[in-house]
Amino acid sequence: RQVYPELQNILYIFEKCSKLKIGHELVDLWKNLGMFFFQTGEWGKAFRCGEIIYATTKTSKDYLNHIKYSINILYRMNYLLGNLEKCQEFIDESLTIAQHTQDEHIIALSQQQLGKLYEPKMQLDKSIDLLNKSILTLEKLSDIEEVLFSYKYLIEAYMFKEDYKKAKEILQISLKLAKKYKDTFLVGVFLSLLGTVYYMEKKYSEAKICLLKAISLEKTYNIRVGIRVFNNLIIALIAINKSEKEQADIYFQLAKQENIHLQIKNKAD
Repeated sequence: RQVYPELQNILYIFEKCSKLKIGHELVDLWKNLGMFFFQTGEWGKAFRCGEIIYATTKTSKDYLNHIKYSINILYRMNYLLGNLEKCQEFIDESLTIAQHTQDEHIIALSQQQLGKLYEPKMQLDKSIDLLNKSILTLEKLSDIEEVLFSYKYLIEAYMFKEDYKKAKEILQISLKLAKKYKDTFLVGVFLSLLGTVYYMEKKYSEAKICLLKAISLEKTYNIRVGIRVFNNLIIALIAINKSEKEQADIYFQLAKQENIHLQIKNKAD
């Protein structure tokens, strides 16, 4: 999918609202625009506009939108870029707000963020406990998008533990839910994770089917958050394990091209 032709108009309106300090309209625009930039790899724009939204919601003490739409997108991009210290700063702020407001929605989002950050620290039992708690609350509040993100992080925690059976159980639930709510981005993410689990189990045929489906979705909907790089790399490794050198070279090159594209896009913005 090409970038929406009206995107420049939307950005113009965003900048006007920012200059005029029309906070409410700015946040409403960002609820869709922020995730669009995140999913399509337009991270330069996401950081630039996201910092404006962050300042707006923080100043107005619009706490739920501050956590859900300001901090969350900046947190996720910083996490994927490996800026874990910055992620910890966002979490500390979220936890302070959660303690101050005692708002169950904010508490659940804070649990989700902290649960994810425990994974690279290999504090996996703490991660799983917090993510399960966040899922229970977010389901009760019908925040399906964030339920799906918590499931994503929970799956990854079980993958870190090499508990692939449990990861696949949750993946089946997650895929069904993402398809029901037509969340194409997370359907692609879950297919990618399922393909990776199959790869770790040396079920190469099943892995390749899932990964190719994920790549097809990513191309159709212009999804770019580095997942396509990862999927092509795993398919290349599958080819190596099957002694298919030419196929491996093709997918290594596709991964390289996609990685170059992401770097260029982020620097250009």
